[in-house]
Amino acid sequence: MAIEEFELGLARLPAIVWTPTKYKPSQMAEFISLIQNHNFKISKAAVKAQIEPKSAYKYHNEWRANGGTVLPGYKLAYEVKLKGNNIKLTENHSQFIANYV
Repeated sequence: MAIEEFELGLARLPAIVWTPTKYKPSQMAEFISLIQNHNFKISKAAVKAQIEPKSAYKYHNEWRANGGTVLPGYKLAYEVKLKGNNIKLTENHSQFIANYV
């Protein structure tokens, strides 16, 4: 199932980044959709979405903690830290290196 097939509400989602977890984004979307739209209990929604019940409770708490705007397993794009080797050098960096040498 594609993530677009699930109705998660009409709220516009912020820019988000998927962080590696054991479960696919479609499973997370299905899990939250079953709880919100179909009034499933957490344990039954977990079984139907093929998520371990213990993990389901953790993801449900994560979902509630961020106000129901970011799917569990995602982080807001501005919360993701860039790796140090991906930062581009600026003109100030180049001048410093030139002066140092």
